Amino acid sequence: MPDIPGHTNLHIGRMDGRLTALESRMDRHEIFVTAKLNAIETKLDDALMEQAAGTGNAKAIRWIVGITISIAAWLHGHLTQPPGTH
Repeated sequence: MPDIPGHTNLHIGRMDGRLTALESRMDRHEIFVTAKLNAIETKLDDALMEQAAGTGNAKAIRWIVGITISIAAWLHGHLTQPPGTH
């Protein structure tokens, strides 16, 4: 279609409208992606906190079990020895 001076403003207006719509879509997409990344980051932070708490709890349980076994072994040793061999 030949470029007629009367249609030039119409074409420029269409291109301006398309550019504005594209910018609007890009802004919405950026907001969407940012929200999704924030949600993922929050979930990762929560998972890391749970893992750290679980590791700490496991260490505490290991210490308690170890101390309990040591005390039980000591008591067993002292209670099963014949009298006078202490």
